[in-house]
Amino acid sequence: MKVLLEVPVVFVVAIALGIVFAGVSFLVMRPALVDDNVRWVAPKLVGADALARLGEKANHLALETTSEPILRQVDVNPARGKVFFHFTDAQATFEIQASFPSPSGRSDNWQVSRPDVSMLVGDVRPGLELQALGVGPADALGPMTSHWPDCAPRALTLVGQHDTLTWQTFCTLPDGRVASGTINGQTGAFQPSPAPPALPPSVTTAAPSR
Repeated sequence: MKVLLEVPVVFVVAIALGIVFAGVSFLVMRPALVDDNVRWVAPKLVGADALARLGEKANHLALETTSEPILRQVDVNPARGKVFFHFTDAQATFEIQASFPSPSGRSDNWQVSRPDVSMLVGDVRPGLELQALGVGPADALGPMTSHWPDCAPRALTLVGQHDTLTWQTFCTLPDGRVASGTINGQTGAFQPSPAPPALPPSVTTAAPSR
């Protein structure tokens, strides 16, 4: 069985990361992806084949909500090893999110939810074949950390159409700036973003009303 993945053409990039990068698009970030309080320690990340198998399990769980789930996007938290699979129904009217805690966690400890708001809704273009992926999360970190040796991996997101799979990669430099790039999901070729690394904008918390 083939698991499909697709992503809309234009997304607001890295909402949860608090970053805006020129020239980077079609990306949805989830709040659970990034935890700035977690010191980078290389976790046990899955490879391409294992990710495809997890995708099949996630697809089975999504079938409990819709008869034709389509996998649109995969997010990976490198610091924790957690994987998020984002599906919609065939008409892309709602999203189903299935998350796997980590490769070292219990295999039955999946979490499935339907977000109230989703940027994946409304795009019904053909999706991707996850089985075509040649570079899994474990291998996607290598090109990025080779290009920026002191950069702590921050987030990975798999996007694309048909058999063209691309990892969007983000990492935090020692000075706090966030660098980004793309990795070809089949060849592993790395391309740094044309936009220079930038500091995330500060997040303002409103004072409680009296």
